[in-house]
Amino acid sequence: MSSDVANVGGTTWANAVGNPNDGAPRTIYQWFNKAAFVSPAQYTFGNEGRDMVVGPPVNNVDVSLFKVFTVTERKSFQFRAEFFNALNHSQFALPAATLGVPTFGQISSTLHPARQIQLSLKFLF
Repeated sequence: MSSDVANVGGTTWANAVGNPNDGAPRTIYQWFNKAAFVSPAQYTFGNEGRDMVVGPPVNNVDVSLFKVFTVTERKSFQFRAEFFNALNHSQFALPAATLGVPTFGQISSTLHPARQIQLSLKFLF
């Protein structure tokens, strides 16, 4: 809740009147069914439980490739190519969960950056 409906000096829970994970289109503009939550009556606590809303999945694949080039018996070069989030999947953060704010139910950020590539050359002696 964006306001102190229960008048306890802190945040309170909303009332759950349905399943927030059913019927939502699952876009970043509306991740869950916002109609499943309503404001409780004045000076009462809501009945919403913890972890009612299922957030977006995390799909992350990291890949490392190594190749050793031998120069002499004791000296060699090692080439490394590392790909973080190699498939470049969007990793969305949790949706805004405060009833009464304009962004309620919307996702406005990401958890991880887009694909990152790191190349290195190492001399072993």
